[in-house]
Amino acid sequence: MQRWQKVIKNSYASLMSFFTTFDGRLSSNSGKVGPHFFTKNN
Repeated sequence: MQRWQKVIKNSYASLMSFFTTFDGRLSSNSGKVGPHFFTKNN
């Protein structure tokens, strides 16, 4: 199980960095769907 947790953590981290770049590139509209949206749900 620990191996899966590591995999999930890694993919989650890359997902967050992707959305951060995505959020930075687009207009303020993406701010609603950006990392803020995901961190709020955690």
